[in-house]
Amino acid sequence: MFRWLALKELFDLRFNCHCIANFLDRDKAQVTRLLSSLIKQELIVKEPSPEDKRSQCLRMTKSGEEIIAKLTNVDSVMFEKMKDGIDPADLEIFEQVAIKMARNLNN
Repeated sequence: MFRWLALKELFDLRFNCHCIANFLDRDKAQVTRLLSSLIKQELIVKEPSPEDKRSQCLRMTKSGEEIIAKLTNVDSVMFEKMKDGIDPADLEIFEQVAIKMARNLNN
């Protein structure tokens, strides 16, 4: 879910495919296929870059924003449900361990 929210921020800033590929740590061909699918579903649109007319920027459509809002709500409800009955100190330890495990995967 975090990636969807962060990706929405990238669209709001009107980044291009290359920036999104770097952010997602995927090759440009994979991201291009994903973006083509999102364009077909009318969740994003391509627009000329204001800085460089040779390149295009991506923008979230109203439909895309509505889906992000729904996903954000579902994510929030699920996160609260997952935390129910768990001591905040235990959650802090879990978060620290999860961060270390994720770092191990990136090394």
